Amino acid sequence: MNSLKVKLFLALFAAAAVAACGGGGALPNRAGIGSQATATIAPYSGPAALAAFDWGKKLMTGAVLQKEADGNAMIGMQVVVNQRDPIGLMQFAHDVSDPGSPRYRQFLSPVQIADRFGATSMDYGNAAAYFAQYGITVEGWPQRESFYISGAVGQFERAFNTPFGIYTQGNAQFIAPMGAPHLSHVVPIAQVVGMVHAVLYKSYALRPPNGQLRGYSPQQLQRAFDFSGAYSGGFTGSGINVAVVGTGPISSADVPYLGGLFHAPVATVTQVNVTDAGVSAGLGIGAPSPTPLPTGVAYPLSSGFATPPPVTAPCSNPLPACNPEDFEAQLDTESIASLAPGANVLFYLGYNPNDCYYVDGIPQGNSACPAGQGTPVEGIALADAEIQQIIADNRADVVSMSYGLGEPLGVSGYVSVHGYYDALGFGYGPLEMATMTAEGMALFASSGDNGAYECGFFGAQYLGNPPCVSYPAGDPNVVSVGGVTAPLSDNGSPLTPFTAWGEQTTAGGNGSFGNNIGSGGGISTVFLAPSWQTASGVGKITGGYRGQPDIAMMADPATAPAIVMDAGFPGQAFVAPIGGTSLAAPQMAALWALVLQACKSDTTCSSKGTGAAPYRLGNPAALIYGVYSSPTQYPATFFDVTYGANGAASPFGNSGSGYSAGTGYDLVTGVGVPYAGHLINAILTNEGSKATWALP
Repeated sequence: MNSLKVKLFLALFAAAAVAACGGGGALPNRAGIGSQATATIAPYSGPAALAAFDWGKKLMTGAVLQKEADGNAMIGMQVVVNQRDPIGLMQFAHDVSDPGSPRYRQFLSPVQIADRFGATSMDYGNAAAYFAQYGITVEGWPQRESFYISGAVGQFERAFNTPFGIYTQGNAQFIAPMGAPHLSHVVPIAQVVGMVHAVLYKSYALRPPNGQLRGYSPQQLQRAFDFSGAYSGGFTGSGINVAVVGTGPISSADVPYLGGLFHAPVATVTQVNVTDAGVSAGLGIGAPSPTPLPTGVAYPLSSGFATPPPVTAPCSNPLPACNPEDFEAQLDTESIASLAPGANVLFYLGYNPNDCYYVDGIPQGNSACPAGQGTPVEGIALADAEIQQIIADNRADVVSMSYGLGEPLGVSGYVSVHGYYDALGFGYGPLEMATMTAEGMALFASSGDNGAYECGFFGAQYLGNPPCVSYPAGDPNVVSVGGVTAPLSDNGSPLTPFTAWGEQTTAGGNGSFGNNIGSGGGISTVFLAPSWQTASGVGKITGGYRGQPDIAMMADPATAPAIVMDAGFPGQAFVAPIGGTSLAAPQMAALWALVLQACKSDTTCSSKGTGAAPYRLGNPAALIYGVYSSPTQYPATFFDVTYGANGAASPFGNSGSGYSAGTGYDLVTGVGVPYAGHLINAILTNEGSKATWALP
């Protein structure tokens, strides 16, 4: 995460292998909800012994039930359908990125992935039909991994055969089941993500006064990290698509304003709204089902996601009346646009006015949310839907993810919360990352801003113990990007050697700088070390488990670039430095866009791949660690960060020593900071190309 307002509206999730299960008892009559009033749907009343499945009950530990939820309250969640071969897909993602595999760079399309590894068409259609029969909106994608459902609480109560209530835990309010949810007959689904409909909010915002011009220019960063060297070879990211998993709304005025302010070329940014791309029409609603579907029920499709409301200047009203820009979103798009000015930046943003997060006292406004029942869901709350859209489109060559959540260790009495994966690292999260990798996409994610202590949720303002790393940065198919402190001269030359971003280099960690602390990093307790970490010797450092970060870029808010906000509103524009590893991830995504352009322009490199974009290279980690393992390439390609640590002292009484930077790989900065031009030369060389150029 970064030192700006990071809305981790990650819907907390529930994993479920769902079979015929139930528990007796009729539900309260929720009359008048959509078509439900005329439907003849009897609640399942099977054996109570079959009622339990893992739907996220652990999240409810310590939660206090306030009252039963309004049956008209609108909620949504992601349903994961049983996959034919999820382990095979994860193996394929590994192989397609392994230069030593015969599958190397043999990339697949979304439909090919569905047909080889995903749900069958019948399973996908039958799973969708189960929810549609209750009047719930169903929206899906061609890879047949999951679909998004949204509707009224009363409809979900009938679908899951349990009342839903309003709960509080810490400073969070949310809607969740009051009993053990179960389905009325066998349905081929594996998980339900977001059944505990909570907002996970984490903020490191620092907003200086409007109009205050501070922060480094694009030219300073380009010089410091050798982007200028790559530009000398003609590589600016031209023809490469870089996607951002959107955290919140952006303005079309800010990137051009930044370019004009510093007289620098910038890339074009295009917002891509989440839709189901018409897939719902082919979900197979009405296909043969284990039990007949009710008659007289309208099956709503393609009516959940919508175009987000126009961006507004800062205001205090809730969505949809007010939709102010998001610090994180501007940081991501402007960082990529200014460092890869030839690239196409695709900003994926989800908005669902028929899915609301409960906030007591919020008026209805113009949304579908009932009065007092919260605000529509937008941005990172729909990260999974945004990722599914990225997979379906298959346009992105690079994907930047500046968000995360601590691995499930349990913190100060809070229990494990993740439902994205199990103790062996299998689940919906790894499935999504493997799918993007199977299409050839390069994935970069922020390693976190709480140093070695990334755990905590529901707005908890403390550090965890023991150390905890972040996900999705820790996924084996993702490059985890940590952060450094990088003081620069006016011409972009480093004033001092790069150091690990930590408490010793910034005001972070003491509550005065957005409570920023330092570069996330450490050792996973869930994921084993990928083969490239094992082969390079890193696995010995980590005891055979996944270590992160893999690489590092600029992150310290005290040495950060200028970011523009609200340029589209007269008198509102301001420029300020924003940092954190949410800066580092898009910087690395921009750098990789230059690498891919170089490969695309080189016949030897581009001819190795197959699929819609044969110049893609899959997971960059295998290539990065290949350079690291070379005694000649490594010192010429990376700055080895040897000073600094990511330990922290919290203003709330917890502290820890964390990890220290050192020679070679370390758990604060990975293999170090890349020099863009030199990295391109190294990658092309290792792909068999003879094309190099004289670096300045």
